[in-house]
Amino acid sequence: MARAKPKSQKGPTPHIAEASPKKRRKGAEPTGSTTLPAINKVKERAKQQHKHAKKTRENYNGYVERGQTWLRAHFSAAMDTKATREASVDSETVSISADAYEDPKFRDALERVPNQHSDKALALLISFKCFHENCGQSTCNRTYSAFKKFWEESDGDTHHGRWKFNEACQRWEGNPALSAEIQDIIKSIKHKTSSEGGDRTHSIAMSKGFMDRILAWTCKLCPQETFLGLMRSVLAADTTRTGGVELLTVEARASITKITNQAFSTTAWNLWTRSACFWKTVFAEF
Repeated sequence: MARAKPKSQKGPTPHIAEASPKKRRKGAEPTGSTTLPAINKVKERAKQQHKHAKKTRENYNGYVERGQTWLRAHFSAAMDTKATREASVDSETVSISADAYEDPKFRDALERVPNQHSDKALALLISFKCFHENCGQSTCNRTYSAFKKFWEESDGDTHHGRWKFNEACQRWEGNPALSAEIQDIIKSIKHKTSSEGGDRTHSIAMSKGFMDRILAWTCKLCPQETFLGLMRSVLAADTTRTGGVELLTVEARASITKITNQAFSTTAWNLWTRSACFWKTVFAEF
């Protein structure tokens, strides 16, 4: 006997219009004012929070604050203005006139809104850290990057690009960190670091003295007699065995490797010097 199917306990199917709507994506409900000034504040706050990593942002802020404090200290009320004027006139130590130091705007040259002295003030700061305090290349790069980002983010697109004077508008435009003076200072610090034996990121050119030392070392390990005997053995009819004795021993293979390296290095060095002499001649003619 077939079992009777029990009646379903479900209620009537709701009309499609009465069905519950799809769940909204999870997220925080918008709060606060939605006026344009309020949204602009949200934008600026988000840029400051998410554009750079927290640690990077803190390091950049530290470099900027220390630089601003350093510059303000030179404009304190107790500073001897006469000594400052005498030091400013010395053309062997500085290239900025006394008028620039006495200009009250020079005190604010490292603030958020740059002025006509900003590139000179930053050049003095980097020079003080790297030439006077003898800090390394990393200090130069971090100070430069911190102020570059600091001014880029100060007013939208206003302080982007090369630092130059707009003759039509009679004002300075661009980023002071990208001025020619700052770039010259950075190059000078790179050359100073390299001359003092700093870490290199590229190979140094091979001099003849080093090339002679390599050749002398190779000849000491593999004299000419050994080399000629090895070549006769290799060019013989049976280059693997003679009377059951292997000719290409471990020592012989090592000698071949050294000789191959010697041939490659001397040929490359010769081509490099010939190329250098050739281009020097070409440039001299033009």
